[in-house]
Amino acid sequence: MLKTKAGKLAELLRGKSRSSFGRNVNAVRKRILQSLKSDTKILLRSQLFDATWYLRRYPDVAAARLDPLTHYVRHGAREGRNPNPLFDGDWYLDSYPDVAAAGINPLVHYAQYGDLEGRDPHPSFSTRYYLEQNPDVATSGLNALAHFLLAGTGAGRRAFHPNAHYSKHVLKESQQLAIELPDIIQHIETMLFRPMFRVFIDGRDDAARAGTLASVKRQVYGGWSIGDLDWSRERTALEADDAGYIICLRVGDVLNERALYEFANAVNADPMADIVYGDEDFLENGVTRARPFYKPDWSPDTLESLNYLESTACVSAAIAAVAWSDARGSYDFMLRATEAASRVVHVRSIVCHRRRSADDPASMEDNAADIRALTGRLMRTGRTGSVTPAIEGYACYDVTVKSSTPLVSVIIPTAGQVAEINGRRVDLITNCIDSIERVSSYKNLEFVIVDNGDLGGDRCAALRARGCKFITFTEKKFNVSKKLNLGASIASGEMLLLLNDDIEPHAADWIERLLEHFEKPHVGVVGAKLLYPDMTLQHVGVATNQGNPEHLRRMHPADDRGYFFSSCTARDFSAVTGACMMARADVYRRVGGYTEALAISYNDVDFCFKIREAGLTAVFAPRAQLIHFESQSRSPVLDLAESEYFHARWAHMLTSDPYYNEESLEVLPGSFEVKHNPRWL
Repeated sequence: MLKTKAGKLAELLRGKSRSSFGRNVNAVRKRILQSLKSDTKILLRSQLFDATWYLRRYPDVAAARLDPLTHYVRHGAREGRNPNPLFDGDWYLDSYPDVAAAGINPLVHYAQYGDLEGRDPHPSFSTRYYLEQNPDVATSGLNALAHFLLAGTGAGRRAFHPNAHYSKHVLKESQQLAIELPDIIQHIETMLFRPMFRVFIDGRDDAARAGTLASVKRQVYGGWSIGDLDWSRERTALEADDAGYIICLRVGDVLNERALYEFANAVNADPMADIVYGDEDFLENGVTRARPFYKPDWSPDTLESLNYLESTACVSAAIAAVAWSDARGSYDFMLRATEAASRVVHVRSIVCHRRRSADDPASMEDNAADIRALTGRLMRTGRTGSVTPAIEGYACYDVTVKSSTPLVSVIIPTAGQVAEINGRRVDLITNCIDSIERVSSYKNLEFVIVDNGDLGGDRCAALRARGCKFITFTEKKFNVSKKLNLGASIASGEMLLLLNDDIEPHAADWIERLLEHFEKPHVGVVGAKLLYPDMTLQHVGVATNQGNPEHLRRMHPADDRGYFFSSCTARDFSAVTGACMMARADVYRRVGGYTEALAISYNDVDFCFKIREAGLTAVFAPRAQLIHFESQSRSPVLDLAESEYFHARWAHMLTSDPYYNEESLEVLPGSFEVKHNPRWL
């Protein structure tokens, strides 16, 4: 059938339209590719993209062997992924809607324009503040954030005004007190028990004493009296009925207006409380509240690293009477009091504004007094050891204890992999055992290798010849919990040391520094300090934030002090990583070992929770240091069914971490930094 002229014309137009559309698509594609190339060049010049950090933060990119910068430019920015630890793309777009409206890659915008315009890349980095404090940055050729990441962190420069976020908390607190004061007064009048507080002031600075005295007189709770204190003199014994509770303040310390009310409220809520303590901050220049110390709940192992209670605690007169006359300082008094106490309660409220912050340099006299106090603690608890400052000139301490030398069974599950590490081919299981035997000073060890039956005859024979025990995991489906329990079933040691095969010791005495904590009967599990090969932190304790386990201060420098020495002193945490953890064999078996329903995910945290449920503590030991190649032996994955099991099993323990205040401190990542936007603001 012949086509009409109209039909032919329509066909031609359709063909022309398809051809034009194709040309348009090609043109758009070309512009997109040019834009992506341009963005890549801009980010390369800016030095704002941290490829190593990106691959660690997003292991799926590493597992796919994708170029990290290309992935970020093409996909990552749109997916809300971040290019370095101090650039938050979603936050940047929310803060600057004009950038979002323009559809620009947020990091490219910051690199080209945002820095010059004084925009901030992250709630914890202030561009204007950094440039004002560091005028030399302008001559470096780098923008503010790039300079901080490449040079500023190592030089100890600040990313933002240290009090910028906390000032919001202080403002809100004062507003809340004004609103709640009538209810507080009414509550005090109806309290079933109205304890008396005897406040002792230590020090002879009359001007500073006046400020401390005035703060006691401003208390909204009226049941108090005041006395003087001199730790260097003999004190008359306290009678149990002299006062309900006593408080020892250093001269210049200022009680928050609601401090005694908070203590009285806590005692009414928990009449068995022997000691109640709260949080604190620092009076900068004697006036401005700064550097808050949001403390953990009762942490006996933390107390042996620093006196985190001090002026923020009230002690029942009955307990104080036991410690009072023999104590020769605040630390000594608190150590003795906690030894006699049955119940120690933490109030999550700032109750004291300190003249000297707990992380300030300490005098030689204070160091000497603290060391005497801790040495006395060792003697009273039947331990032999020594005490030295963990950081010279600061009031934080490393307590080294001579422990027994039990047989330690090192249980290593392995897939028998050979991995590439720093350009060299490494047989992981052989390297792990070689490095332990070569580096470690502790020798009473047995190695228990849990393989999959595929190590090969030569490797097995070589390891057996060195005394290694073997047990084979025969199931097809991977289950690290079953592998660890298999290893424990043939272990002869009094102590079990669970260890990944992608690990090398970094300190000769690492095993001794794990063992020494078991001289304390309340300790259930101890974890090590793990470093990446580039000497940044991989593990210094695990918190549960927003219901999920999280490694704290990950990728900070190896010498990071942490939050009030959290990275460099022994401390209690909710959990420690299973990549290197030690437990008593009898305790391991008593709690059922690792939960085999958790084949892949959460099993180490679950084990720590079972330990804590049994009334024991999980301790981080910073002097036990190892290098961890992390997931060289297996790609990290999350099993959703296991996540459901874990959250259902431990819902009662996931609502609030007792050792990390997620209401006031940042989460995801858990950095111990003051939250820039707390939920109650």
